[in-house]
Amino acid sequence: MVLDAMSGSEIFSAIDLTDGFYQIIMRLSDIPLTAVSTPSGLLWEWLVMPQGLKNAPATFNRMVSHVLRLLRDFAPSYFDDIFVHSRADMGLSALEVHLKRLRQVFQVMRKNKLYANLKKCIFCAPEIPVLGCYVSKNGVRADPEKVTSICAWPTPQNPLSCVSSSVASWNSWIIRERRSGSFGTTIRGASKWSMLYVRRLSARRYRSI
Repeated sequence: MVLDAMSGSEIFSAIDLTDGFYQIIMRLSDIPLTAVSTPSGLLWEWLVMPQGLKNAPATFNRMVSHVLRLLRDFAPSYFDDIFVHSRADMGLSALEVHLKRLRQVFQVMRKNKLYANLKKCIFCAPEIPVLGCYVSKNGVRADPEKVTSICAWPTPQNPLSCVSSSVASWNSWIIRERRSGSFGTTIRGASKWSMLYVRRLSARRYRSI
């Protein structure tokens, strides 16, 4: 939904909330439950929400979504990231609309005492990274760094490498083939007709799973 909401926008900003979990104050009755023992023998109690709690990510995400609920149309959030996007509207340029929306987001952050990490923030850019992708006015594209290994994957040069490259997609039935011995026969280099038979047999078993 975050990517869909940004469709058609021209200018983008990404705001990174610093020390996300630590921005939530612990309830007084729950503070003793966070106590840990230190090497000096004293107990350390957390006054803010520590990392490692089972519901900590959900609690933080719910808090950010709640405080930004009125700005959700142009400032969706995902955990500690807030993505602001704008386009030209009502006679105003995309930049003018964007600056106005940034002020609204900052006002909400100030009111709720949310702090941003300026080193990780991006403001008024034509493209920003969002959830492993890059979003711009031209749409969504994959992060080049994340697809480098796929683009550099070598082309199979022989039957053995062909089988090896297919292991990942055949993982659901490869164990059965190993038990029956047919997969091992294929790897060791059986005749063409037997290899074809094994592949057809394996394909039928794969479709039946």
